[in-house]
Amino acid sequence: MATTQTAVLKRLKESGIGIIPINNNLSDEEDCELRKLESFGVIEEVNRAYRPTARFYRYADKLIAEELPVEQFNFDDQPSAYQTVNNTFHAQNIGQINQGSGNFSFDQINIEIIKNSLRSQLSEQQLDELMVAAEKEGHKGAVQKLVSFGSDVLANVIAGIVSNPGLYG
Repeated sequence: MATTQTAVLKRLKESGIGIIPINNNLSDEEDCELRKLESFGVIEEVNRAYRPTARFYRYADKLIAEELPVEQFNFDDQPSAYQTVNNTFHAQNIGQINQGSGNFSFDQINIEIIKNSLRSQLSEQQLDELMVAAEKEGHKGAVQKLVSFGSDVLANVIAGIVSNPGLYG
């Protein structure tokens, strides 16, 4: 029995024009599979229709034959763990950093980035309270103080730090 993904791939491959229009005729399963295939670069949305990409033509036959979900498929053109394309991190990089296997030391972190992020997100009073908490209770006190300012403030501070390309350097 063919999976929805396989049926969608066959439909793209066998249709004379090689597109699937985005309309109300798509089932929820088909729509979900099309979005997954798009996220893996197998198809792309152009003018309210999904069209095959070069990656589709390279892997469609294998994806259809193996009936393996696209998220489990081994694309041999995947970037390596330390490669970035268009200044974006890939899932392998993020997973490795989350698992603690990223190669960096705290000596390499640019502290000014952290200070600037704190200054941009906190008022002068909050910044003073944070410094007092850090002096009295150490890093745990500072974290608790940041949390007390609200989760959105904490999230914005962290986002400002992590998203800054000059953090390591």
